[in-house]
Amino acid sequence: MAITRIGGANAITGTIPQGNIANASLGAVTTLPFSTGVVLQIVQTVKTDSSSSSGYTYGDLGLSASITPASTSNKILVVANLNTATTGNLRCGIKLLRGSTSILLGDTASDRTRASVAIGGTSNIESYGSDITFLDTPSTTSSTTYKIQGSGEEAGASVYLNRNHNDTNSGTYYRGTSTLTLMEIAG
Repeated sequence: MAITRIGGANAITGTIPQGNIANASLGAVTTLPFSTGVVLQIVQTVKTDSSSSSGYTYGDLGLSASITPASTSNKILVVANLNTATTGNLRCGIKLLRGSTSILLGDTASDRTRASVAIGGTSNIESYGSDITFLDTPSTTSSTTYKIQGSGEEAGASVYLNRNHNDTNSGTYYRGTSTLTLMEIAG
């Protein structure tokens, strides 16, 4: 393999002896020297419109993404950056699902509703940046969908994506964005 180092008067040219190269050319490289921890593919969904879910039951918030793993031993790194808000002083929960299965939930404790992220309410306007990061092991090579759901503390409570709740003290309202990113990691 010929090499050239350009450096003005110090230019060097020459050849690396064949015995010092494991593969004679880059085209002959068939495997990388590492097999795990490599990002194989990335899928992202960006949500710019607003959505909501009301009441005690978890409902879809319109943010989902699908990925097809290359191997059953690979993992999926799920990163959700959520622009969330709640109704007034009420609390809400956000949940991450793989298909119809809830993943990354708090444990069962007395009267607590399980969630991936719990959102508390303290004033007439509640806006939060809610983030979820989770390394999942779906153990499949089939297309797999991840999605975000929300639930309110009571019948009249709502959780929102990408909008402020009404602020009676200000005429300024904002519309944000939320993203759901899936990265396949070689296992």
